[in-house]
Amino acid sequence: MLLHSVVSVASLVAIFSATTSAFANPIIYENPKGAGGYSITQTYLNFDNYGFMEGGVPMDCWKISNDSSTSHTLTFSVDTAGASGGFVLYDTTYSGTSTYVFGTSGITPGAHTYTVTLTAGHQYTMYVQPTGSTTYNYHFTWS
Repeated sequence: MLLHSVVSVASLVAIFSATTSAFANPIIYENPKGAGGYSITQTYLNFDNYGFMEGGVPMDCWKISNDSSTSHTLTFSVDTAGASGGFVLYDTTYSGTSTYVFGTSGITPGAHTYTVTLTAGHQYTMYVQPTGSTTYNYHFTWS
């Protein structure tokens, strides 16, 4: 009886492990907009991040810390047909200082991949921008 229980538990662990590995990255949704219309959300490498960009001035801010790697891939998707997206990335490691790293605008719906060189151990802020009059949903992953 005990052997049967051990085998059953081992079987369940194997099934659970196989099932969980089939799921995507962990998901983070942008924080609610504050009084000024901005949101600031902490994210991480290999997380899927989802947000909504309103047309107009406010931008969504995503904070990320780099690991020891210098080359990363950013996959950014505009999820609203007919919309145009954009973002800029700044190194914000040192208080009071923002150094431009990378940016693009006019991103059409669908997934777009960018290779970006980051400094190991630095902190970055990615600002998702309104680049047209159309509001849009977006998602991205740093890997």
